[in-house]
Amino acid sequence: KNGRVALLGVVGLLAPEFYQLPMFTAGVTPYDSVYTIPSVGLVQILLGVGALEFKMHGGKMVQGNMFDNGRKPGDFGFDPMGMGKKNLPSMQLKELKNGRLAMLAFGGIIHQQLLSKVPTIAFFKVFKPLTFNLLNL
Repeated sequence: KNGRVALLGVVGLLAPEFYQLPMFTAGVTPYDSVYTIPSVGLVQILLGVGALEFKMHGGKMVQGNMFDNGRKPGDFGFDPMGMGKKNLPSMQLKELKNGRLAMLAFGGIIHQQLLSKVPTIAFFKVFKPLTFNLLNL
């Protein structure tokens, strides 16, 4: 599940550079935009995500009893495209690898935005690599 959240997180960090909802004032970076959301909105998001987690786990939120009903980790019974029916071990491995890559990408994007205060795609226009010669040190 962490990989799935990271996949959505990377999209959430990059999408605001191309599209913004008109009713929101955007910050310089998506990270800065979090501070423009009223606290009531953040509480609504927290409660909504908590309710979704509670429902998806059938009310069992402790790791000790979460899988008592035979459910496997990562299987939430939601497969609208039928991807789980096609070579399941291969699809699970692909999801695992893409999720791990997304976790690394999310961390890199957040740090780039925090350090440079420039959105990620726009950063490529102003990026200047470090150049130094080890022989001249």
